[in-house]
Amino acid sequence: MIRINVIRSRGPIRGQQVRRQVMIVGVLFLLVAAGVGYYWRAQAAELGALRTEINDLKRKLGPLQKQVEKVKEFETQKAELVAKLTVITKLEQSRSGPAAMLQHLRRYLPEQLWLTQLSERSELAVGGVLVEGYAFANTDVARFMKNLEASKFFAIIQLIESQEAELEGIKVLKFRLRLFREAPPAPAVPAPPAAPAGPKVEKARPKKA
Repeated sequence: MIRINVIRSRGPIRGQQVRRQVMIVGVLFLLVAAGVGYYWRAQAAELGALRTEINDLKRKLGPLQKQVEKVKEFETQKAELVAKLTVITKLEQSRSGPAAMLQHLRRYLPEQLWLTQLSERSELAVGGVLVEGYAFANTDVARFMKNLEASKFFAIIQLIESQEAELEGIKVLKFRLRLFREAPPAPAVPAPPAAPAGPKVEKARPKKA
């Protein structure tokens, strides 16, 4: 009777299976590690790009923030000027002409425009006044003039000057207006000189016979 050692013959087969499983697990581990490493590098690169973009935006935001602060300062100055005009209006209630003029100017000021000087000029005819100020664009000056025309308070509104200027690093527009409550008198046209008189010509009289 022949006997076969089955247990001894199964040993090498189990060893091969274990080694195969270990190899599979190792390969899977390497694949997972490679995927995690690739994902981490991609995330790190994206994070670096975002940080660079954020730093660029911060550098660009610095000057803009300063301009915003200056604009706020201008708005504060404008509010103070409006308050002063209000006080002047109250003080000038006994003088209907200047008080009404100040009220109209204050009422029709656009948001991005403020006045720096207001002076009455007697030589500009009745109700003549010079207005100086600043604005951020030509459209603001045009809107101010259009508002004054619509108010019917001034008969004539003339733009004397409009040029670019700079205030504390911000580009603005400086303007001057000439306003008339009444139309200025037309300049007198001199009369043409009279034609010089020519020499008199006497007709010859016929002689009597």
